[in-house]
Amino acid sequence: MTASEITIRPVYKQPNPSVAPLPGGGFIAVWQSEYQDGMDAGIYGQRYDAAGNPIGTEFLINVTTKDNQATPTVAAYPDGSFVVAWQSRNFGGTEYDIFARRFDAAGVPLGGEFLVNPNQANFQQNAAIATLANGNFVITWDSRQQEEGDSSSSLNIFARVFAPDGTPLTNQFPVNTASNENQAEPAITALKNGGFVVTWHSNRQDGSEYGIYGQAYDVNGTPTGSEFRLNTYTANSQNRPAIAALNDGGFVATWASYKQDGDNYSIVAQRFNANGVALGNEFVVNAGTAGEQNTPQIAALANGGFVVTWRSQPTFTDDYTVFARQFDANGTPTTSDIQVNTFATRDRGRAAVTGLASGGYAIVWHSADPSSTTFRTYERRFDANGNALNPPVQVNTYVSSEARITPVPASGANPTIVIAASDTDAVTAAGATYRATGTNDHEIVNRAISEVNAAGGGTVVLLPGVFTIGDNIRLRSNVTLKGSGWRTIVRLADQATLSDAGMIRTQGSSPLSSDVEIYNGHITDMQIDGNRERQSVKSNKYGIYGVYANSSFENLYIRNTPSYGFDPHENSNNGTPTTNLTIRNNIVENSGLDGITLDKVIDSVVENNLTFNNDRHGVNVVTDSENTRIENNVSIDNGGNGITVQLGSRNLPIYNNQIALNSTSGIYLFQEGGNDIQGNVIQRNGRYGVAVLSSSGNTISGNWVFDNSQSRNEGYSEIELYSDNITYSTNNVLRNNFIRSSLVNRSRFSIRERSPGDTNNTITGNATYGAAREQTRVNSASSVFAPQRARTIAGNWRNNLLKGTAANNVMLGRQGTDRVIGFAGNDVLMGGAGNDTLFGGIGNDSVWGEAGNDTITSGLGKDYVSGDAGDDRVNGEAGNDTLIGGIGRDTMRGGVGNDSLYGGEQNDSMSGQDGNDYLWGESGDDTLAGDAGNDYLNGGAGSDRLNGGTENDVLDGDAGLDNLNGGAGDDFVKGGLDNDTLLGDLGNDYLDGGKGNDSLNGGAGNDLLEGEDGNDILQGGTGNDILRGGSGADALTGSAGADVLVGGTDNDVLTLGSDGDRDTVLYARGDGTDAVRQFRLGQDQFAITGIEQVNIAVSGSNTLLRVAGSGALLMTLEGVTGLNAANIAGSLAAVNTATYTFG
Repeated sequence: MTASEITIRPVYKQPNPSVAPLPGGGFIAVWQSEYQDGMDAGIYGQRYDAAGNPIGTEFLINVTTKDNQATPTVAAYPDGSFVVAWQSRNFGGTEYDIFARRFDAAGVPLGGEFLVNPNQANFQQNAAIATLANGNFVITWDSRQQEEGDSSSSLNIFARVFAPDGTPLTNQFPVNTASNENQAEPAITALKNGGFVVTWHSNRQDGSEYGIYGQAYDVNGTPTGSEFRLNTYTANSQNRPAIAALNDGGFVATWASYKQDGDNYSIVAQRFNANGVALGNEFVVNAGTAGEQNTPQIAALANGGFVVTWRSQPTFTDDYTVFARQFDANGTPTTSDIQVNTFATRDRGRAAVTGLASGGYAIVWHSADPSSTTFRTYERRFDANGNALNPPVQVNTYVSSEARITPVPASGANPTIVIAASDTDAVTAAGATYRATGTNDHEIVNRAISEVNAAGGGTVVLLPGVFTIGDNIRLRSNVTLKGSGWRTIVRLADQATLSDAGMIRTQGSSPLSSDVEIYNGHITDMQIDGNRERQSVKSNKYGIYGVYANSSFENLYIRNTPSYGFDPHENSNNGTPTTNLTIRNNIVENSGLDGITLDKVIDSVVENNLTFNNDRHGVNVVTDSENTRIENNVSIDNGGNGITVQLGSRNLPIYNNQIALNSTSGIYLFQEGGNDIQGNVIQRNGRYGVAVLSSSGNTISGNWVFDNSQSRNEGYSEIELYSDNITYSTNNVLRNNFIRSSLVNRSRFSIRERSPGDTNNTITGNATYGAAREQTRVNSASSVFAPQRARTIAGNWRNNLLKGTAANNVMLGRQGTDRVIGFAGNDVLMGGAGNDTLFGGIGNDSVWGEAGNDTITSGLGKDYVSGDAGDDRVNGEAGNDTLIGGIGRDTMRGGVGNDSLYGGEQNDSMSGQDGNDYLWGESGDDTLAGDAGNDYLNGGAGSDRLNGGTENDVLDGDAGLDNLNGGAGDDFVKGGLDNDTLLGDLGNDYLDGGKGNDSLNGGAGNDLLEGEDGNDILQGGTGNDILRGGSGADALTGSAGADVLVGGTDNDVLTLGSDGDRDTVLYARGDGTDAVRQFRLGQDQFAITGIEQVNIAVSGSNTLLRVAGSGALLMTLEGVTGLNAANIAGSLAAVNTATYTFG
């Protein structure tokens, strides 16, 4: 029979368990866990019912996570509540102190942790705890050199009594009377009379080495009698005592004694009455005497007897066995030695034992996993006769011998901590818990995350503004990190050095900080800006990194990261994968490597994301990722593939993605298998539409694959299956795909299989058009090939009316001005030459206008429509359609549904209409309107006009002199590369001028404006706005509202506005020389950071602020002469760090 595992962490060690009984036959186990709480070690607990089933999941006990929290001890009350004590390092300026925390019967904390020892000199350690009959509890510990008047003493025993609510009822008091040498490792038990007994081992007090001593106390902590010796055999050393109260009012103690059984250490016990008088003789507990028996623990049983457990080490080995033995109330053994563990533990620490209401007992110990080098904490239950009971189902879960993350429970308290940025306006910041300084803001964010995590979980809210971080933000379990939309920006500082990979990452601490996983962590509603152009070292500067379970990343805009955007990862030390992760509704742009990397990600979802203009792949799935759905994403204009799946990744549904204009291939499969690729639109990529290299068992069906091989005419196939001459691409199924190549940069083949051997691929029912050589080439005799069978309806040189049927039709207009109507079915319509009218009808249709000025209506269904050459009118109607204008001045309307519109060449007019649409102007001077829905608009090359419409839109001017209007909603408006005009209009908007000399106007609402590069003009408009000039000589005007103005690195003009609201000017070290206008004494504020001493002096009608000593001019307050020592405090914002002199 095997023991059941308590701790859920498969890495590091979870030593020093302690256990206490709960009413109804259950128990509470606590232990020390290395690196789980984000630092060196923390204290965790788990409750169990009478059947050994976990009640809830394990939970963090300590609040402070700095450095080590170790050697816990637990005691419970009859109502099921309990108290835990432990030692904590480096708190209050000492080496270790004793802390405690109370919990109710449901395991919910009753307040925070509290300091036990008021005297914090030197260190305190080895706590023990007991709950008393009157509801109080007492904690004892050993402490170095605190015995008053005895400087020769090294360690002494102290104790303190507390009320049930944790209020101290005594000061700390010394327990031992003799104080020569060391008195250490106390144990404690509560007696039936309401008092308690403390035991410990004392060096050289009994005439040899260590001996065992004790002291009894009444209920108030007053000694009853004198200190007494427990051991009769005094030769050599007796140490590490344990003690338990018995039903008769007395107690029994046990300890390890050297050579008493004739061979190394043995376990010895002695019974006592309530006054400390020995009952009978001491006796050896262990029946087997070979090797060393050590570290005993003891518990009373319901029948009046007791059980002792210990570790046994055979001679000349590093393996330990846990034994137990039962005794009746008189100390007579009722069992022989009982082996508790089923495999060697390889750990010296003591086991823990508690009696249960059923009459049996539970034993908890720390042990190595026999199948690996990891350590865990185990428990095993026994009945009153010493028979092992069936263990509960193990808590941690394994799949394919790989550990999975198991839930860390939330308390239900769900606190929220709000953090204002350094540039958050005063009105919005008034309700914040903390305010960041604008430098190393990761520190205050990590503090808030730790506090929320320690309270059992909750939310950390980042208000609008820029949070500049110099190191990692470390997310913890059960914590949501939530921004305030696009106006919350987490930005990497210039030339930052990250301790570990990821701007935001899972918690971690040395030695394996990059591999600590968290459960139930969420990041949402913010920008994450990697500040890529201002980073020399790029290797570990990811956007989000770490090992996650039951977590999510949603509504994020990750941009400019020097390395990856998202990189959820496996634990590289023990193989723990990321599981049950949701990545949804995000934009990842301009990453130095991949937009989204999935590195051993299992049972997860990646949907509705845009990966755009990243240096390598849009989405990259690696390292045995599996069962992760990749759906409804847009991957466009990336430097590598749109979607890459490789290195053993398998069983991925890849559905309904838009994959276009990537430099290499649309979808690239390498050394993987079993993936389902369906319903994707894959068009105009540089090489292959779909490349299948040395990959097997994939199904590729129902995709639109068009006009790939754009990097070289006749260079690549639309779909290609090939091998590396070692591993073939076998047992793949390609069916019912629609594949077409245009006359410009045509693909070589529509489908090509090239393999030197048998492959058993199946290629059937595909519609293929326009490839330069053959439509399909199959070179394996074992493969099955059958072309599409569809009814073809063709016109001629006249003006034809072609009508389809309910079946799937291929309809060719050819010459003439034709009317082509698809009717029902999934039809293919091609207008041919002439100005044609085409209507797809019902079904998922593929429609090409070809030459001429055509009018195309997609009809119902998910349709693909291309105007091709000519000035075309292209209408999407219902369904999630893909519309391409092609060559010519086209007019495009998305209609109802979530549509993707691509303008193509020349000057196009595009309207998304209803739904959440993607609009890409591409080349030409285009007009884009998002209309209803949350839309993404990208002007592309040319001087474009973009209007977001009614909801929350993203507008990107890209290249050219663009004019952008966010419209209603909370919009993200980005100018791009040239001199642009940006208007936020209605809503709380984010405006980014980008490069060039831009004009930004926030309009109505509380907006954040960043000029970025160039000499920009920023006007806040109405509302409480944040204006940041960036580089260049900028002009900033706050206008109405409580505004915050930050000039930036060059010489700027800042005009605050003449309204009645308080405006704030922020200046940081390295900024230029700013002229501040309309500054009103007693109303407006300024702050200077990064400079220690500033001199203020009046010059004519202005006030000058200079660096004290050097005299370098920082800013001029124009028209201000009354700023002086008496009123300076009222003019300083909260983030100010400078001090001021006057003269």
